[in-house]
Amino acid sequence: FCTEVYNYNTRSDDDPRNTILLCTAQGTNVQQDGSGAKKVFIHNVDRSSKVHRYWLEAERSTHKVGGAQLETDKEAAAAAARGKATAIHIGTKEMGTRFNVQMLIQLPCQQKVTPPARSFGFGGSFGATNTASAVFGSAAPPPPGGGGGFGCAPMMMNMGPSAPMSSASSFSIGGGFGSNSFARKSSEASPAPKIVIGTSNAARVSRGTEHDTWAGIAHKAPIRDPSQHGTITVTLYYTVAGGIPSAADVEACVADLDALYKACPSDKALVDCSEVTAQLTVKDMIDISKKLGEQPYTNKD
Repeated sequence: FCTEVYNYNTRSDDDPRNTILLCTAQGTNVQQDGSGAKKVFIHNVDRSSKVHRYWLEAERSTHKVGGAQLETDKEAAAAAARGKATAIHIGTKEMGTRFNVQMLIQLPCQQKVTPPARSFGFGGSFGATNTASAVFGSAAPPPPGGGGGFGCAPMMMNMGPSAPMSSASSFSIGGGFGSNSFARKSSEASPAPKIVIGTSNAARVSRGTEHDTWAGIAHKAPIRDPSQHGTITVTLYYTVAGGIPSAADVEACVADLDALYKACPSDKALVDCSEVTAQLTVKDMIDISKKLGEQPYTNKD
């Protein structure tokens, strides 16, 4: 999986609205938004200075939902030996050490064509100014000596550097009937799907498989736009195996986020933050429609 960004103020790769920092337990990665939607990957530079881009993976661990992950030295060494993330401090100090976290920082840049005072965008694992969210994804049981499975990121809406917002993550369970299911009499009630409660754990978010090699950012000398606020989004990931998350695990996840919000210097509701929000105008909607018309959002992978 990976984060994806889409900003209506950016129409070309060489004139980005934001420089983007993806921070994980395995390093910080620099990209920019651009034409259309842009996926944000983990990077690695080889000895010939070629940049390789990698997907993120969410691996099942034995750590519980909610709270910091306190690894033993043996556990951390084993993860590092497999090229996986280990628990470190990312985000606020109250978060403690975690390996199930990624932090996305958007830094607004000066553009050749001055954009409106606010921006609109959306992307997976994408949120708002100083916000946090949590994601549950499916996972397979861990193999001997390590974890397994793959985490899923939500699709969230973001109102950009000066007016962000985010939606809650969600998941669903699907099922199907046999080819003769539609031949049943209407009076027959279909059996209710069986709900199976799975086992949820903190996901170890690490560098996954390679996506491609990359020429680097298009705008080599971005200049910070001092009139716009930067945004910081922290996303926590969890895996669930064998069913859906239990009510207790969801409650633990929400309680963790609530505690982290309350530990911030300001527990102000986003809707009340006039510093980073503004009224959505007709011009904003026209500009958004123009971006969607000229560069419609598509998920190519």
